[in-house]
Amino acid sequence: MNFEYPFGGKWVLFSGVLSGISIALGLIILSRDWVAIVMYLVFVLLCILVVLPLKFFFYLKKEEEIEEEPTENLESGKNKYRLKIIIFSCLIIMVLFSPFILAVFMDPVWWVILISGVVPGVNVPEIILYVFSKVKNR
Repeated sequence: MNFEYPFGGKWVLFSGVLSGISIALGLIILSRDWVAIVMYLVFVLLCILVVLPLKFFFYLKKEEEIEEEPTENLESGKNKYRLKIIIFSCLIIMVLFSPFILAVFMDPVWWVILISGVVPGVNVPEIILYVFSKVKNR
């Protein structure tokens, strides 16, 4: 199986910087409570373990779609594009309002863990997949 990372090295560098900043910020905020730090690191690890196979699957799917010739008509493509825009907009709205919702229902330590833990949980798999593609394609 030949896996090619679909983005460039600049994207991976940005993901690494963003992950590093988020982890540093989370550890600084939670520095007084060792239990919170352990929960934070476990949450980041769980996010990585969930997101990594998903990204791998979707990147492989993307490669297959690029290799195949598009046979669908133009109207079907427009409908899929609109659906993706609607889903993306809903996700953005949810992300923007999540701190307010979490602040109502949870202790501040938990929502700091959740919010600052998702960023490296989503970005570290980019680095892993990039390194995997470089090692695999040697």
